[in-house]
Amino acid sequence: DLVLRFASKPEKDGSTDVQASDGKGGFVSAFHVPHEDTLTTSLAGFDKTGKKAFLVDSRGRNPAALVELDAPSSSVTVSSIV
Repeated sequence: DLVLRFASKPEKDGSTDVQASDGKGGFVSAFHVPHEDTLTTSLAGFDKTGKKAFLVDSRGRNPAALVELDAPSSSVTVSSIV
């Protein structure tokens, strides 16, 4: 389905605010990516329900990890180290 689930908002300091759809036509902040991780942190896909997103995430770690993001709660679970 073609449902907009996330949007990224670049910040003046080079970081990115990743925002999730609030279901009412607006967006709320889901997580923040510091400027040093913007090139190595990205959305990789969604599960079939559209409620879980998969990210390649380098925030606070080296190397990056494949993580599962529960969209409603913004909780993150590491799936594997990339």
